Amino acid sequence: MKILLIDDHSIINDGLTALLEMKPDFKVTAQLNNGPEALEYLEKNPVDLIISDYNMSGIHGSDLILGIKKLQPSAKIIILSMHDEAEIIREVMNAGADAYVLKKYAKEELFTAIEKVRNNDTHFSSDISKILLTVIDQQENKANQFTTRELEVLRLLVKEHTNKEIAQLLFISERTVEAHRKSMMIKTKTSNAFGLLQYVYSNKILK
Repeated sequence: MKILLIDDHSIINDGLTALLEMKPDFKVTAQLNNGPEALEYLEKNPVDLIISDYNMSGIHGSDLILGIKKLQPSAKIIILSMHDEAEIIREVMNAGADAYVLKKYAKEELFTAIEKVRNNDTHFSSDISKILLTVIDQQENKANQFTTRELEVLRLLVKEHTNKEIAQLLFISERTVEAHRKSMMIKTKTSNAFGLLQYVYSNKILK
């Protein structure tokens, strides 16, 4: 298995190389310190696995992952990072990373993560799984604060329908539409339709 390491701390790359090459079928083909170097390398050198930090100079995070996937779609990507913020984790996974391992658990989890991604599975450090589950629960709770009818009104508001058009589409009165809008604004502590839609987008209420 050909492995590329990307981290702006050489001591991390050296330590990972020593750890990985304890396995006879693993070969670290290069240690690079930033995203642009990595993309340049990948233009000419096929690899099976990339293990990368998240925050580096040049290109980092989701932009680096998207660049890697464009050059080598079949390569697996493990993000090895100290960051445990939910937004960062979701960002890199949405970009196409196959696993997310916290650096503090690298020694215990890295080989497990590699085996999982080799088998087209994903892997998260246990702390990351808890964070993601908490975020999902929070989003579900925010969505559940609205009734089924309010969500129907909301979907049409997002599509920029007027109260009159919503009333016609849902076979209810304009007064009822306005009542649903006011109810949702009270629940979200917003004062107008713009504020309500901002709340919807920022909390990803609608799938």
